[in-house]
Amino acid sequence: TYSKKLKKSTEVIINKTKINGLYCSNKIYNTNDSGFISSNDLIIVSNQNYNSDLLIGNWIDSYGVSKLTVSKKNNLLHFIGNSVWYGLVDENNERITHEGTFESNIVIPKINLFFTYDYSTDCLIKFNFVNNKYLVLNDNSNCGGMNVRFNGIYHKI
Repeated sequence: TYSKKLKKSTEVIINKTKINGLYCSNKIYNTNDSGFISSNDLIIVSNQNYNSDLLIGNWIDSYGVSKLTVSKKNNLLHFIGNSVWYGLVDENNERITHEGTFESNIVIPKINLFFTYDYSTDCLIKFNFVNNKYLVLNDNSNCGGMNVRFNGIYHKI
């Protein structure tokens, strides 16, 4: 359940998980806050017509640590991603960090679900562009240093 009761018309992303009439969901701007919502309390908004031009720009994940830049040239989309994993403080009182990046080009996709691949790092990322407004990313765990992930819900900045 959510840490606080959701306000009416709070936007959430629903995943496939449904248990006893409850859907697993995440708040858009705080993916640490997830919970189950009764199907009776949901108003499902279907994906709007996909517009690849709305992908262009700078994106950030809900935690504020993973960033993504999308640009367009001719019939290609160019992706550059940067992320950081913050670990414990070591014996020198310095925070342990691991960084990860990826860069790739793809032909502009015709639908809102697509993949990118960075051949230099073996980083594969699945993108789902939801309602021309949010990017939901899932990676294959090969996108940088140990524990660095690009998974999450991104919004434009």
